[in-house]
Amino acid sequence: PGLTREKLEELVREKILEFGGIIRRDAALLLVAKELGVQVTREIAPRVLTTLRIRDLAAGFRGVDLEGYILAKSAVTTNVEGRSYVRFLISDGDDAIWATAWGNLARELSSVRIFSKVLLRKASVVRRRGRLELSLSEGSQIEVRGMLSLSEAVELLQKFKVKTDVLLLRKIGRYSGGLLAFGLDARCNQVALHVQGDLLAGEPRLLIASNCAEERAGSLRVLKCREGCVLEPWEAPAATLCREEAYAGLSARGVAACFLLFRRSGGKALLVNSEGEALELLIFSDHQLLRVKELLGRSIEVWGLLQGRGGIKLSPYSLIEDIPEAGGSFSYSRACLLTAAGSTEVEATFVSLKLRYRCVEGRPLYHIAAVLDDGTASMRAVSNAKSVLRKIYGLEEEELCSATPSSIDAIADYVAEELLGGDAVVRGQVVGKAERIFVMHDIDI
Repeated sequence: PGLTREKLEELVREKILEFGGIIRRDAALLLVAKELGVQVTREIAPRVLTTLRIRDLAAGFRGVDLEGYILAKSAVTTNVEGRSYVRFLISDGDDAIWATAWGNLARELSSVRIFSKVLLRKASVVRRRGRLELSLSEGSQIEVRGMLSLSEAVELLQKFKVKTDVLLLRKIGRYSGGLLAFGLDARCNQVALHVQGDLLAGEPRLLIASNCAEERAGSLRVLKCREGCVLEPWEAPAATLCREEAYAGLSARGVAACFLLFRRSGGKALLVNSEGEALELLIFSDHQLLRVKELLGRSIEVWGLLQGRGGIKLSPYSLIEDIPEAGGSFSYSRACLLTAAGSTEVEATFVSLKLRYRCVEGRPLYHIAAVLDDGTASMRAVSNAKSVLRKIYGLEEEELCSATPSSIDAIADYVAEELLGGDAVVRGQVVGKAERIFVMHDIDI
């Protein structure tokens, strides 16, 4: 009141200069009106005077309304003072800014889904660690106004490089401490999701994961969901984001035929598919080898594989699962090594024989490696069978952990000297095509 238009324009220009020229004229006009004590209600003020764009914000603004999309958020957390809060990232399509909701508003925001379109009312703009952020506390409001489509959401995530992932899951495996899930992200990269606790219910095929820690295991992205991360199943139907071939190599399936130990830790396992082809998997964890040992002779599926120069490897996050299938006993056909295939019984001579073993937390891991010759051909042979260990060495597998290493080594050396050049009837399965291996199931010496 009492101001000429020229004086009002001067005050607006001064306010724009006060904020370094980063605010628009309509925002400056609103601030001048408030300083002069003019009550500009939301009902009569033009929308542009109350709802600002992110680029118009400056530290010190109060009572700001901002409309945008939630692209990321954390779970409800409590600070050292005992106040609960939620951090979230909001974008108006052109820019993005982090915000913090406090107290009851934090609990309200925890139920607002990621990718929601929201109107924030009466927010304050603060400077935190050198950058602008929004703060919503008592008196502030959040109004949900809609939802982004999945394609729109993915576009904004990529535009602002947000640490929120859209995951297309193919496998979810649960264990006592949480779960492991495998699939693709929105860029069709292969992903493993490691979740502690019971943060995810059901088995969603499309999942939004926000505020997860990330690491790499070779070519595999590994997202770790700990306290503070948010997992939200996407309920709406989704268009196909990735081609089927993007999943290739993420898993393998077959019968666990045998494994061989490396000298120190880990080893390699052979999976045999329905065509009799052997797939060699490199395993660097003895605990994973123990899992393979439990499932020998059964159909299994391994998820979270890495493709490398040395072959196909298991990652520390790989999942090894039993596939319930009707199994039958082996029926062995007598044959010579030259023509042997599938389930076979042969009479052959031991050309070499070696036992390798170790104990992992009191549980034995071992393999028996040999070369067999029946006059028609020579073939590598391997066994992890209790009966073969007992009949060749006179040992039960538990004794590999209870007896002294020196006594077991002495027995192994003695048996090798006695059996080399001797004949035996061996029953087992010939696997592989380019390089055949005889997996020994049983033996008569």
